[in-house]
Amino acid sequence: MNRKKRWRIGLILSVAAVALLSFVVWRLLAGRHVSQWQHLAQVVELEQAGVDETTVQPLGSSLAILGRDNEVRAMDFIPLHELPPLTVDPIQLELSVIPWREGVRRIAENHQIVMVMEDHFVSKHREMIDATLPVFHQAGFTHYAAEGIGESSTSLAKRGYPAVQTGFYTSDPQFGNLIRRALQLDFNVLGYDFRPWSHESREEFAAAELAKLFEDDSST
Repeated sequence: MNRKKRWRIGLILSVAAVALLSFVVWRLLAGRHVSQWQHLAQVVELEQAGVDETTVQPLGSSLAILGRDNEVRAMDFIPLHELPPLTVDPIQLELSVIPWREGVRRIAENHQIVMVMEDHFVSKHREMIDATLPVFHQAGFTHYAAEGIGESSTSLAKRGYPAVQTGFYTSDPQFGNLIRRALQLDFNVLGYDFRPWSHESREEFAAAELAKLFEDDSST
């Protein structure tokens, strides 16, 4: 066997080994999530153990997925750290009140990318984003990205609706409705998150994935 052939075989084996290791790591990390049929058991377990800042998100997520959003809104999930003092006097901002659709329309017409903050366990946030999609669509937006989506945009678009493999948080009925609406409006629906070894690497990866949208299509 010549050197070139041995090099090719070695390369193939190396790629296969990396792919296998990546799959094993992904399965181990994914196993930390609660399966969809185990949410009720998790709610009971967490409530019996007592809720603190470390268990608010898993409890709230399971309640939201079970459709018990009223209980989520009744939870005290305000961070336990002090907020920095305001540096701007709100009275001096000269704020004006306009209908929310008009506000979203103005934002959409003047920006190429709009980021909406939402809690993983508050269904009303997904319901609100769902309501804004037609406004963004009319303004020419073509992509909807969410860190909770783990499935490829191609397979998701082909199926036309979210499934178990789409993501953990997408099991929330309101999140599922949001994805369906985005697909119906012909948005390219995709995720941009991954399970990192550090917070910094996660942020860098997310920013790079979003930047690729503009590199691939300058009209995005």
